[in-house]
Amino acid sequence: MPIIGASNGEDAWVGWLVVAVIAVPAIFIIWWQNAKAKKNLTDLAQRLGFPVTPKVRIPSLSRSLKKQVFNRGLGSPSIELGIQGTIRGHNVRFSRFTTGSGKTQITWAELAVSVHAHAFAFSLRREFLLGKLGGLFGFTDVKIGDEVFDQRWRIKTTHAATLQALLLPELRAKISNAAASSGDFYLENDWIRYREKGSFTNPKVVARLESMVELMCDLAEAIDVAAEKYSPPPIMS
Repeated sequence: MPIIGASNGEDAWVGWLVVAVIAVPAIFIIWWQNAKAKKNLTDLAQRLGFPVTPKVRIPSLSRSLKKQVFNRGLGSPSIELGIQGTIRGHNVRFSRFTTGSGKTQITWAELAVSVHAHAFAFSLRREFLLGKLGGLFGFTDVKIGDEVFDQRWRIKTTHAATLQALLLPELRAKISNAAASSGDFYLENDWIRYREKGSFTNPKVVARLESMVELMCDLAEAIDVAAEKYSPPPIMS
């Protein structure tokens, strides 16, 4: 900062004062947000019977300061905080992460459940105009055959028959009713993930993701059955 490098000692002192005025409130906000998110996740872990301290990780103050005060991107995505345990034989993970940087940075809260999907993958994202136009540029969207569901979600998959066998009417209704307006579902790398814009500082986000645990376990088990029954075997090199 040029004012700090001035030869006049008084100007330098004023420069450091300006930095302090900017940094101190930002430090307090970061500390408060992290402390609240950690408490909410710790309480959630206790309710679910998950181990708490080994899996809860708060980003360092210097890292948070660089991201939020000095507007420096530090990679994307960056998983900053989470808890993990086992429910119904599945690994279940709650995590907070960010994508983008600066003005484009988005904070996400995610619930992920382990599956054995092999080569099968899909995504359910909120439908939007660009998604509809995407087909003009070579992107292929999958339709389930449910007009309401197909209008609400932009659906992509590596194997349409498997996804159609998986998304039975009852499961489609549960998915649409449970998700927030910004919520998306992804199946990749043997995890079924639900994520939405927001943070674990928000009790509504915590409550919604907690309420979706049983649905996500049901979805994981349906994925395991459908993937084994309908998906083609992985290509061997």
